[in-house]
Amino acid sequence: LSFRNLMINGDMRINQRGAYTGQSTSAKYGPDRWELKGQSVGMVHSFIHQDTGMNEFPKCLRMDCTTAATGTVTEVKVTQKLESQDLVRFKFGTSSAESITVSFWCRSNQAATYVVWMHRDDGGRHNAKTFAISSADTWEKKTLTFSGDQTGTPANDNTRGLQIAWILAAGSGYTSGTSPNGTWENITDVNRYVGTTATIGGNTNDYFDLTGVQVEAGTTATDFEHRSYGDELARCR
Repeated sequence: LSFRNLMINGDMRINQRGAYTGQSTSAKYGPDRWELKGQSVGMVHSFIHQDTGMNEFPKCLRMDCTTAATGTVTEVKVTQKLESQDLVRFKFGTSSAESITVSFWCRSNQAATYVVWMHRDDGGRHNAKTFAISSADTWEKKTLTFSGDQTGTPANDNTRGLQIAWILAAGSGYTSGTSPNGTWENITDVNRYVGTTATIGGNTNDYFDLTGVQVEAGTTATDFEHRSYGDELARCR
């Protein structure tokens, strides 16, 4: 059962860079392999390594809004990018393409609807599903399953093959269409984040925590694959 989890540093243990605080620009990295993109006018945020209070997952990443947005919010998202050569198990572009199951723990001050969005660079394909945080300031586990993508031949190299993002806020340019809702389609911007009601970044009380992230082939979410610290550090490097 080893090597099920495609995500690197899914339990957020490795944090070689330290915290980014007081950031007003996009594309900043916090815990290794994880990136925060905040296209939001006036918003200032921190991207930090946070204690969780959970025994199995002692650490999480936190997006923390320190200055509220004063203008247009295009998107706020936490993302990780996977190399094409690591995705062969999904059999993209074939009739036997595998489903993808994503499981994770999350917490936020906003009990709202969020989106997990996937983007395949090979062929310009995307997929998305909503999830709800039911209780504010409470850890909740979520599981989402996406269909297999039978379209588009993937590269077998170290280019970006799959981007997986947690959408924390989004503007109408990405939400005014129809959600793929678990089925792959050619990327259409207005369909990306349909259903998002979360507005992380609009208030200085806003935060979003994420940990225990697992991405695996099939329709079943198995127990989180814990790897040794040394193994995870090598992957991050």
